[in-house]
Amino acid sequence: MSSLVLEEVIASNMALLNRPNFLPHMTLFDGTQALNEKCQEHFAAIVDVINSNHKELLTLKIVSCTLGQQFYKSFYCEIEYNKALRFIYNQVQNLDTASKYTLLPHVSLAYGNNDKKQLRN
Repeated sequence: MSSLVLEEVIASNMALLNRPNFLPHMTLFDGTQALNEKCQEHFAAIVDVINSNHKELLTLKIVSCTLGQQFYKSFYCEIEYNKALRFIYNQVQNLDTASKYTLLPHVSLAYGNNDKKQLRN
């Protein structure tokens, strides 16, 4: 599924739910540490490594789509946790070793309090 298709799916879902739209993304960092210049440089280095050495690994496999109970996972696609995601997550975690964030790879298709009846339509 391309990012353009995901954008269309998300826009449609959020319009149906009468909620603000958002862009498709995968959260890798919880932001407990302020993003200072060092973090931004580190992120840029990770992007360079991936784009030059592991671009083919960034093809993500959707394992399932499901309805959930969390605000940011009310309707989402679970993504297979592959070598590239593990590499990125480990690199980012080095920036904030106190973080309790655990990567659960997914792409949200809707945000909000779960109204399963509305999402099923």
